[in-house]
Amino acid sequence: MAQAEALGDPLLLARACTVMAIVVVRNGQPEEARRLGRRALALTVGVGKPSFVARLHNNLALADNHLGDYRAAEAGYQSAFDSWSTMRMTRFMGLAMHNLGVVAERMGDFALALERYRAAYDMFMRVGDRKMISINLMSTGDSLIRIGRPDDARAPLEEALRIAERDRHGLPVPYTQVMLAHAAVELGKPLEAADALSRAFEAAERDNFTDVLAEGVVGTARLLARLAPHRLGEALDLLEDILAVPNASARVRDDARALIATYPRVVPREGAPARPAVLAELVARGRAVVAGFSPAPRGVPAPVP
Repeated sequence: MAQAEALGDPLLLARACTVMAIVVVRNGQPEEARRLGRRALALTVGVGKPSFVARLHNNLALADNHLGDYRAAEAGYQSAFDSWSTMRMTRFMGLAMHNLGVVAERMGDFALALERYRAAYDMFMRVGDRKMISINLMSTGDSLIRIGRPDDARAPLEEALRIAERDRHGLPVPYTQVMLAHAAVELGKPLEAADALSRAFEAAERDNFTDVLAEGVVGTARLLARLAPHRLGEALDLLEDILAVPNASARVRDDARALIATYPRVVPREGAPARPAVLAELVARGRAVVAGFSPAPRGVPAPVP
């Protein structure tokens, strides 16, 4: 970065900002990543190649999305999509369209999210991008759960998991398991949900996917409240603890707050039956995750280099 500053070349400095933004977002500093992204964009006005500027818009939108600034993220992804469409870069068009689906989901427009996921899916199929196909199916399943269709969500989620496991994609595996657990909770299958969460924790702990671990804590609280309502206080504790983690993603914080808002504050604690052992193990795991949460939120979607 210092060398680029000294040379005074705006494009070289913009590229240096982009590299630094990728580093800091992986180190759990989305605010700094956003600052660097905005600087890089400003440096390319009138001189940057359209393909490079599109990448900058996409990467800045990732930081905005992580911080919960969904309108800014949507605008950035749309700019990237429009540029890549002009250049007919199908894979990158699919990436931007998928990300537009993500922000639509976070803003509560699930019909639009599903429409965008479907459009992105067609693009990924056209270019044979199996990793993005699995991530796209995972996101589709997530939206279906959130509109009250957990049974319909299972097929895309199971296909996403099958592709990710077969191709050893890493991150989509535990993320999809968390979502399968959510579907199982909504379908009244707590033991199936507990098994999926256990698998998600194991994979996320092994690869240090801290954002997935945070998702697992939220999933554990959701399961605890459904399976053992007399232990609702523990579920609320887990959710409030994960909200206190400085670099948890906006998605995790949004979901935790939404669950807290639906749970009663006065919970009977006396005379209740013991929790199943598997649930006790998940709660202990969730507490350990919160206690040792890393400041680097791996699991955030990767920028385009």
